[in-house]
Amino acid sequence: MKPKIHISSHWFRRLASLLLGSVALWNVQFAGATPTLQVTGGILMGATGVEIKIGTTFTGLFDVAFVDGSFNSIFGGALPTIYSSSSLFTPIAFAGSASQALLDSVFVDGSSGAFDTHPENINGCTSLSDCYASTPYAINGTNLYIVRARNTSATTSSTEKIDYRTTAPTTDYANFNDSVYAVWSAHVSSSAVPEPATLALLTLGLAGLGAARRKA
Repeated sequence: MKPKIHISSHWFRRLASLLLGSVALWNVQFAGATPTLQVTGGILMGATGVEIKIGTTFTGLFDVAFVDGSFNSIFGGALPTIYSSSSLFTPIAFAGSASQALLDSVFVDGSSGAFDTHPENINGCTSLSDCYASTPYAINGTNLYIVRARNTSATTSSTEKIDYRTTAPTTDYANFNDSVYAVWSAHVSSSAVPEPATLALLTLGLAGLGAARRKA
């Protein structure tokens, strides 16, 4: 006979409170987050704490840097590690949402500088009309699949959009005045809030404990 697992109501309530508190902190941390733009000499080099929403299942903060060069030289011919370190999103979903986040919250005009109406102020772009920031999401031999965030100097928002393209991993963006790679990484926060994967494990654990109490 299998031994019964007995979990007191006191400890169950404490675990439930811990989980709900963690979820609440997570939601507060990302609700309407404003990224911190990294500007050097008037040039937008990147941003930290960019809020990315992927459907209804994931919201997180990420850092981004704008880097000139080829996919092979920047990424070493491999996709960013953030894709393989999480099961909460697919690479293509991340690339699309991340590119949209650039247009919504990073390529903006504000106290840090004019990066919406002046795309030439974005690192890697010198064109006065356009800057395409590419986020790669898949590679198959000589084909590299990317999502581009098009930032323009035009005042109409209809020209600023994302699109899905195929290029070569050897194409060097340093040879183009309107193209740059967006290099994403996980945001490191000083607040002790569990990551999404940790919260998922806590949720599963709590559900298991609830089932164990009902069987006991």
